[in-house]
Amino acid sequence: MLAGAVAPPRRLTRSNVENGAVTGENTRRSSARPSIRAGLVKRAFIERSVHDVTLVYAAPVSDTMSWFWIGLAIVLPFAVGLAIAWPFWRKPSRDPVGTVLGAFVVVASGVALVGREFIHVQRLTNHCLAAETVWRFFPEPFTRFFIYIAIAMAQVFVLFMIGWGIENRIRSRAFAAEWRQR
Repeated sequence: MLAGAVAPPRRLTRSNVENGAVTGENTRRSSARPSIRAGLVKRAFIERSVHDVTLVYAAPVSDTMSWFWIGLAIVLPFAVGLAIAWPFWRKPSRDPVGTVLGAFVVVASGVALVGREFIHVQRLTNHCLAAETVWRFFPEPFTRFFIYIAIAMAQVFVLFMIGWGIENRIRSRAFAAEWRQR
């Protein structure tokens, strides 16, 4: 090579990746395989043949939301909020204590699920950075957090409407039948 000339970048080939002797932008420079070091992150490779040389590129990996956690966010907090609010609704009082306690449980569980999702996203991001791999989230982290909070807010709305209906029925029982609202 001439003095001052820059060496061409080394191409990613399957044998270089498998042997761990890859030096490039999206690869690790150790003898261990990147997928083993990364833990949860599994590297995906795209192969392309150019002039009888098979090139291997690190493909972006994606993560989607878990339907288990969304189902849990829909069912469990609302059921627990109803179970806590129900005894307070049956008492003839003017205070919406049951509704407030049920709403507190629903909102607290929504915030806890957002925290769980945040930790999940941070762990995947750290593994991705350690493996030097492109990582795509679907949906984006902010949208994931919004989904859990929107579920919690919808549950609080339904909880308040149920509490209002029950308290309205209890309140109307105090009047004679001809004076009740229809």
